[in-house]
Parts: sequence; structure tokens; C-alpha cells
Amino acid sequence: IKSRAKEVSEMEQTIFAVKLKERGLTGVALARRIGVADSLVSHWRKGRIYVPEKYREQIARMLGVPAEQLFDERGLPKVVKG
Repeated sequence: IKSRAKEVSEMEQTIFAVKLKERGLTGVALARRIGVADSLVSHWRKGRIYVPEKYREQIARMLGVPAEQLFDERGLPKVVKG
């Protein structure tokens, strides 16, 4: 598992985390649906580690947005701008 060189600060949020909340999904619920540990989803939600390609489209479909909106080309969760 590759980790992010610069961790998302406490003040910043990932788009992934925002969309999860908007959909009313918890990290645990998402983890169960895609078959991974909830701690892994927690790291993804916080932008700490890369999301493997095999999960990106599945997550995007569940959240109702294109994968490109959630993740950069390497699989790092994008941070909310603004």
C-alpha cells in the first residue's frame, strides 16, 4: 500500500469523504459492500493512501459520481478546493 507523501490536513476534506456523507454511507458500510477492511476505507477517506484501481470505479458508482471527480490519476483521493 502506497502512502501519500503529504497527508491531508485536519482542516481539509477529500471529495470522497464529502460524497460518502452526502449519500449517508459510513466507511464501514462501504467497506462491507466492496469487501475490504473498514480501516482501509478510513485511510482512503482521509486521503492517506492510494485507492487501488480495481476499487475506484466501484466506489464512484456507489457514490454516483465519476471516478475522476474522486481520485487523481494515481488513485489519491482529491481534496475539496476552497
